[in-house]
Amino acid sequence: MESAVQCFRCQAISDAMQRWQYEYNNSFRVELGTFGELESDSSCKTCQAIAEYFRTEEDPSSSYRLYFGRLVHKQRFWIRLTIDDPGDGDYGAGALELIPPPTLDPTLGHYVELDPYWIDISRIYRWPASCDIEHQGVCHTFPAWKTLDRPPVLILIDVESWRLSLVKPVQYIALSYVWGRIPNVLETTKANFQDLQQPGALASPDLLARLPRTVRDAIVLTKAMSQRYLWVDRLCIVQDDFENKKEQLDNMASIYARSYFTIVAADGSDADYGLRGVPGTASPRSCRQQMYHFSKQCSMMKAPIPEEKLDTKDWHRRGWTFQERTLSNRNLVFFQDQVFWECRSSVWIEDIADIPEGANPLKISKRKRADRHDLQFLKWPDLHQYANLVQRYNYRLLSFHSDALNAFSAVLQVLSRSFPGGFLYGLPEFFFDFALLWIPIFPQKQRKHQFPSWSWLSYEGDMSFMYFTKCDKLVFNSTIGSLMLAPGVELYPMVDWYKTSETTGQKHRIDNSYYRYQKMRNDYTQPLPPGWSRHIYHQSHPDIRSDQEDVVYFRHAEAWGERFIYPVPMPDEPLVPKVDSWGAELTFTTVRRYLVLGPEMKGHIESGGHGWSNYWNAEVAGCITFSLLDDAGNWVGMIRSNTSGEGDALIGENCEIIVTSSGVAYEDSWGNASLRFMELVVREELKDTMVYEFYNVLWIKREHQVAYRKGAGRVWKPTWEKEHSERADIVLG
Repeated sequence: MESAVQCFRCQAISDAMQRWQYEYNNSFRVELGTFGELESDSSCKTCQAIAEYFRTEEDPSSSYRLYFGRLVHKQRFWIRLTIDDPGDGDYGAGALELIPPPTLDPTLGHYVELDPYWIDISRIYRWPASCDIEHQGVCHTFPAWKTLDRPPVLILIDVESWRLSLVKPVQYIALSYVWGRIPNVLETTKANFQDLQQPGALASPDLLARLPRTVRDAIVLTKAMSQRYLWVDRLCIVQDDFENKKEQLDNMASIYARSYFTIVAADGSDADYGLRGVPGTASPRSCRQQMYHFSKQCSMMKAPIPEEKLDTKDWHRRGWTFQERTLSNRNLVFFQDQVFWECRSSVWIEDIADIPEGANPLKISKRKRADRHDLQFLKWPDLHQYANLVQRYNYRLLSFHSDALNAFSAVLQVLSRSFPGGFLYGLPEFFFDFALLWIPIFPQKQRKHQFPSWSWLSYEGDMSFMYFTKCDKLVFNSTIGSLMLAPGVELYPMVDWYKTSETTGQKHRIDNSYYRYQKMRNDYTQPLPPGWSRHIYHQSHPDIRSDQEDVVYFRHAEAWGERFIYPVPMPDEPLVPKVDSWGAELTFTTVRRYLVLGPEMKGHIESGGHGWSNYWNAEVAGCITFSLLDDAGNWVGMIRSNTSGEGDALIGENCEIIVTSSGVAYEDSWGNASLRFMELVVREELKDTMVYEFYNVLWIKREHQVAYRKGAGRVWKPTWEKEHSERADIVLG
């Protein structure tokens, strides 16, 4: 929209864009008046469009002020909405980010005008080619540790001859998409496998009609990208061949990780939606770019909205697609009628010129480590990454509950390369105490398949771990200025856990040995594992305790630049977990007490409230944390429920509570312990506690001789130990 009359705001923005490169640090700030003044200027269509954007996004007051500016050292321009504060200056209330035109500086990251109906394949073609040149060792051509073995043979679609080919590993593209419920869809079976290998088989009229549009378009795109082979699960796995299906599932991590790149068809609700906008297909797209015209010399484009801030599609909610994109090192993503490139190094967007076009990279071209589809192939057992991946996977939907482990198994296969002992029903044996303490965020639904009650696999929905971000990070990061702050929470083992081999019937102790390494942080008498060295960093700050001034950290030659909180196993070669079939029951001896389920613990974000549930795809009530009381009504601890209302739980019910581990939390000047532990906020007797000692517990219910988990929680150590607790042999199913 171009202004009918050139207003002072548009002229000021246009003038600033002509001179910004001559400003100090290329930074500037142009005042644009109040939002009320902008809104009332009916003579300027551009200003009206800007006002409409802020009304939609922020609902601002007429007194809010506007300015146009640029962030120091970043090629980002924006119109910022601010609130005046007499004491603190102003602070942001919203922003409209703008991408500059190519006429300003061709080497600057600038907008690219798109064809609204068809993708420019020549631009898309440059993305993998540029990544091939620029990102060696980051996105491809990995060292041995990051390389998964290719399957010896793959069934692939030959896009030149439109047939299936049984070939040794070659360069191929993979497809990630949703099946949906399409009748009579073509899939490979033992009966038609030979026929589908004949030249032109997939292009024959009767079979082409049964080939979903997304698969057809992917074949066309693969050929346009000068690639010959495409992997599509429904055609490249013989669906009724159990041995072939199991072999492919076992190789799923390798199939996606070793693809040249993966086409992610994130639009649509089924496989007939197509890859809209690919030339040579029957599926044009409908792409609209939001432009703001400030003068004849200066037009700017509204910055694309990041994927995570847009409404999710069925692809984002399906369980199988999570590991497909997470394991792929490079993805070509079709979403909201546009396409973008996502590799381990960068994100390149269709309507912004970037490195492949010879422009300097914008900040948004750099992929963030916190990306929800990111998976780092690390040589150490990264507990925080594991917990983050589980949380992002478990709210996704599966047509068959029995697939819950299979649809995540490829991720676990990669993580197993650095986690001693591997994984037992989705839980890392090395950090077993931590992983047992998974908790629901919003009410979860129990999966119909008989996964063990102690595993997060037994329920689908939004969940977390009780000590996520509290003590799961192994590497220091500066959270407050340049300070190195060790986790204020530590867990200690209390139980020897045993699993049972279904092959031999023998019990095997779970190697829950994290603490053997954790205690090296403070115990200087402990010899360090090979390759590790201990260091001390001195720091000062008025708010830290004297014991925080000299921080111990650890380094390893195989993890250059990382400062570890404590040593962890760092194998020379990828670990190979012992292959066996393990039963669903845990056996162990612990202590127990019978406590009473008390009222909800209110007054902290850990209990109740409302929030957005990715599983329910709606705003819902959060799960409630209940008090645990002794027979006299005294508070002992808390238990996290799977309910959002007191009426759904039996207040006063006797609960069998068993200890799984112990822990301690240290308060600091920033109140981190109080932020993390709700009982330190809502219980008067704990409000001044500087060192909080506790036991982690499970609430169990018995059916005959087998116990089943009902919830997880925590009890205050002194109140637990006031009364007698008895030892108990437990079989947890």
